Amino acid sequence: MTLRVYEQVLNGPLKPTPNKSHYTFNLRDISRIAQGVCLADRRSTIEPVHLVRLWVHENKRVFGDRLIDDIDRNWLDKQLSAEACKTFKLESADVFNA
Repeated sequence: MTLRVYEQVLNGPLKPTPNKSHYTFNLRDISRIAQGVCLADRRSTIEPVHLVRLWVHENKRVFGDRLIDDIDRNWLDKQLSAEACKTFKLESADVFNA
C-alpha cells in the first residue's frame, strides 16, 4: 500500500519545479512511514481502522508536510483515501471521521 502511494507521489503531479524544488522524495520516506506505523502502541490500535488511520497520518506527515498548496494536499488526501478504501474495504468516512 505504501509503495503504491509512493509510486503515485513520484509519478503524479508532485514533480519538482523551480517554485516546488523541495518536492523530492526517496526511499527513505518509505522507511519513515514504516517506522511510524511500527511505533504504534498496541493498546491504542485495537481495531484495524486505527492502524489505517495511523498509516494515513504517517503518509501525511512524511509527504504532506512538504506540500505548499491546497491543490497538492487535496490530491494526496484523495490518493490516501482511495488506497485505504480499496485495500481494506473501508469507507472514506470511516478512515477520516476521527
